[in-house]
Amino acid sequence: MIAGSVAFLLATGWSIIGLVIYGGEMVPNLIAELAGVSLEVAIVALIVERLMARHQRWQWDFAYRALAKRASEVFVDVVRLVFVHSSNEALHANLPRYGYFVQLAQQHLDELRSHIEGSATALDSSTHEEYRRMERRFSWCIRQLLEASTDSNARVDLYPLLSKIATSVFELLTQVDGDHRRILSVAESCVATASSSQLAHVEQGGIFTNRLAAQSLLLEELGSEYGQISSIAQDVDCDYSIPYFMIDYLLLAREEGVLG
Repeated sequence: MIAGSVAFLLATGWSIIGLVIYGGEMVPNLIAELAGVSLEVAIVALIVERLMARHQRWQWDFAYRALAKRASEVFVDVVRLVFVHSSNEALHANLPRYGYFVQLAQQHLDELRSHIEGSATALDSSTHEEYRRMERRFSWCIRQLLEASTDSNARVDLYPLLSKIATSVFELLTQVDGDHRRILSVAESCVATASSSQLAHVEQGGIFTNRLAAQSLLLEELGSEYGQISSIAQDVDCDYSIPYFMIDYLLLAREEGVLG
């Protein structure tokens, strides 16, 4: 910026000196030079503007994709806690690991919060506020689920709020993840197959009856793309967070009558 200002002042000074010394004879040459310089400046400004816009777009895409993935991770964690309470079978099978599930949800919530704070300048105001609202809702849900009850409690009171959060996460995914429709289609197929197969755990009941079966089918379907794992516990990089979110989104949306 300083170098450009100095160059401009020097050019102006030399032009004035030229006019003083050579008078009117200098005008045609000066106009031609100014026209050439103006064209060069315009081209440079256009290139710089394009580069800045591309960089800003890259920052925007990175921030939105990272936040959408973090939000999906937390959502799956919260639904896992709700699922544990969905039946006596699920509660007894997962009670020894319940503390770990809570810890994982809190860890992912902290990561989401950190990403929101770090991406504040890259987000538009409405999206930033939506993620803040989502963060508060996640935090409230986790506080409600900190302790595992001794008896199964379906926690159906959380379903309406979870459905709202799921809709928000899905809408944010549609803004940045061009692959979301394909993943949603795969999840729909897995949920439909699980509902009509012997994989379903009929004892569990509730809207999450076929959740585990659908997840198992999804791991098989996307294994070649995301990496073969036998359970979500092995998903160290949370690559399956968005596909798993799609399953929970579908189950909740159908319960709320959003989907047929």
